[in-house]
Amino acid sequence: TLDVSFDTDGKVELGGTIGTDEINSVHIFNNKIIISGYELNQDFVAYRLNADGSLDNTFDGDGKAVTDFGMEQALGWCSAIQPDGKLIIGGRLALVSGVMVLVRYNIDGSLDNTFSGDGIYTFTGYPDDNRAYAIKVLASGKILVGGDVFGLNIWRKTLLRVNANGTTDLNFGFNGAYTFPNLGYEDDRFGAMALGDYDRVYVAGSYDNGTNFDMTLSIFLQCKLNPQIVSLTHPNDDISLNRINDPETGKAIQATNWVLGTANVAYKAKDFIELKPGFKVEPGAVFKAEMGLLCSYTLNPNDP
Repeated sequence: TLDVSFDTDGKVELGGTIGTDEINSVHIFNNKIIISGYELNQDFVAYRLNADGSLDNTFDGDGKAVTDFGMEQALGWCSAIQPDGKLIIGGRLALVSGVMVLVRYNIDGSLDNTFSGDGIYTFTGYPDDNRAYAIKVLASGKILVGGDVFGLNIWRKTLLRVNANGTTDLNFGFNGAYTFPNLGYEDDRFGAMALGDYDRVYVAGSYDNGTNFDMTLSIFLQCKLNPQIVSLTHPNDDISLNRINDPETGKAIQATNWVLGTANVAYKAKDFIELKPGFKVEPGAVFKAEMGLLCSYTLNPNDP
């Protein structure tokens, strides 16, 4: 049943009376409710409510913070709360082409000028469109963003890492971002992400298999330059790679068969190795790869 102690009827109505007002995320912090999205003029908007559903007037004076981008269309699709209570909203800013945008607010609802100089960070990885759909604040204070980029008529999922001061973390990926390899068809879209042990990021999504869309799960290891050793001793173990180039030939190594019995298979590569659908490692066998750059592994749960 609805909790009538919350605004007397269990629900709160916010926003304007015309146009589009959309809330896309909600958080609880210090017994306060923080919701965010965008409103009719396509400005970023955040509300902070008390536990009883009333607006918290200590948040930007009236419980509502709005970031107006002028003529730009701003769509707030995701958010995160830092341990210090600061709010980050992410999404897309565009008139013609799309720019990924993050806005950080102080706990009082004002823009945080220690973040990118004015509280607003933008990133353009691809010329056509860049969208933020998920935000995770890492233990280091850095900000991991997941979303989609669009270029050459193809959508691809991507990860971006931003320093706590609102600058791009150039020690991550290529110039701060990692775009997942295309699975061979058209669109490969971002859905959600979660953080795992050992700096792993689990990214769920879907891709166009030429007929319809299949689900995917990508496991990404936040690594760059320093060689990483990955061992796979059983198909149910963690897998942390997808593509690594052979430094001698520059061609892709395609692993398509089972690793049987107690065999040991090892690759040392610079860029990527591709594990084809059906690749398996039997119990007792070992598959190992040493890589010098980024690594990810994409699993399609619909593969046999």
